[in-house]
Amino acid sequence: MPYMEILMKRKLNLALWIVAAILAVVFLVSSTKVFVPKEKLAGMGGAASRWVEGFSPGALKAIGALEFLAAAGLIVPAALGIAPVLVPLAGTGAVLLFAGAVIMRLRRGERATIIADLAYLAMAAFVALGRFGPASFTRPTQRAAFSRARLHRIARRGLPDRG
Repeated sequence: MPYMEILMKRKLNLALWIVAAILAVVFLVSSTKVFVPKEKLAGMGGAASRWVEGFSPGALKAIGALEFLAAAGLIVPAALGIAPVLVPLAGTGAVLLFAGAVIMRLRRGERATIIADLAYLAMAAFVALGRFGPASFTRPTQRAAFSRARLHRIARRGLPDRG
């Protein structure tokens, strides 16, 4: 693999980690639905939180639990190296959660508050596609074979890599 291709994959991997971390924080904060009563949730965010009125307390707790699982699934498996295939699956679940949020906002006529959901939907799709595809954790990579010093040596000298 040429040096520039490896560098691009590392940049993609870094971007995927950053986006996954942002989504995990969003999901973690949003998962407070599990603990906060429905009435308090409805009054907390003004127009952006009116959607809560259309759901039962049990449904809100289920959504909050799914958001908590998404937050954990985007970071924990890859960080610990245990079942990293769960990361793109969590990304796919996040896409489904945000697609549901967009549909719900369209049905309720809340077009002004849909922009954030669309942005999060795009971020979740980026993580899911990136982790299923070019930056997959399960795909054998050259990462272990190329130390930073070795990559610099290859780039400086233009020599073929002989190990």
